[in-house]
Amino acid sequence: MSGLTHRVDRLERTAHERRLRAHLVELAEERGLPVDRLMADWQAIRARTAEMSARGMTVDEIMAATAARLGIDVDELRDRCEALAERFCR
Repeated sequence: MSGLTHRVDRLERTAHERRLRAHLVELAEERGLPVDRLMADWQAIRARTAEMSARGMTVDEIMAATAARLGIDVDELRDRCEALAERFCR
C-alpha cells in the first residue's frame, strides 16, 4: 500500500469518526444523556456485536439476541435500526 493510500485511509477514518461523534452528540442531547456515556455504550455494543459475529452468529441471530437483551421483539429492533439509518445515513 502506498503512502498516499495510507493517508487517504486515515483521512476517511477521521471523517467517519467526526460524523459519528456529531450523530452521537445529537442523540445524546435529545435524550438528555452525557455524550461520553452514549459513546461508551455504542462502543460496548459494537464489541458485543463483533464478538457474536466472530463466534459465527448470523445477522438474524445477532438481531434476535440483541432484541432479547433489550426486552423488545426483533421487528421493533429492526424498525429502530432502520429509523436511525434513515436519519443518519443520508
